[in-house]
Amino acid sequence: GVDSSTCVSMAINQYGAENVATVTIFYGQTLKKEIESARKLADYYKLAHYEFNLSEIFKFSNCTLLEHSSQEIVEESYEEQYDPKGIITSYVPFRNGLMLSVVATLAQSLYPKEECVIMLGNHASDFAYADCSEAFTNKMSEAVAEGTYGLVHFVSPLVNMTKTEVVKNGLEMLHGQALAAWDIWQR
Repeated sequence: GVDSSTCVSMAINQYGAENVATVTIFYGQTLKKEIESARKLADYYKLAHYEFNLSEIFKFSNCTLLEHSSQEIVEESYEEQYDPKGIITSYVPFRNGLMLSVVATLAQSLYPKEECVIMLGNHASDFAYADCSEAFTNKMSEAVAEGTYGLVHFVSPLVNMTKTEVVKNGLEMLHGQALAAWDIWQR
C-alpha cells in the first residue's frame, strides 16, 4: 500500500537500493491488489522480494479484512469506528506482531551476522489498532533485538504522520526520484 511504498522509497534514499529488500505477506486479506502492487514496486526498483503465506493462522478470525469473514466491512473512518473499550472490526489479531516476527526471522536468516533494519509503515492514523502503536513497535523491537543478538531492529519513520502526511511525503520522494532519474538520463 501507500505506507509500505513510502517506506521503500525512504529506505532506498537512506540505504541505497542494493541494500533494500521487500516482503509481502498474504494473511487472507481481501485486498490482494496490494500483493501485486508490492511485486511491481520491487520490480521497478530491482529489489529482492520475498513472499509468505500466513493465511492458515488467521482462519479462525472473523475480522472484516479477511476474505472468509462473515462480517461486512464498515465504511466509516477510524474516528467513527473507534471505541476505546472495544476492538475495531478490521483488527486482524496480532497480525503485525506475527508479520514482524516473520520478517525478523527472514532478515537474520539472510544476513546472520549483519545488522538489519526493518522499516514499518505504521502511522498516526492507525491509532485504532493496538499493534500499530508506537509503544507496541518499541516493545516488539526490543524483543526482536534481544532475540537476534542485537542484529535486527525496527524503525517506524511514519509513526507520527497522519495518512495525509504519508501520502504527501511519498509523492514528494517519488517526484524527487523521478527528477534525479531525469537528470541522470540528461547526462
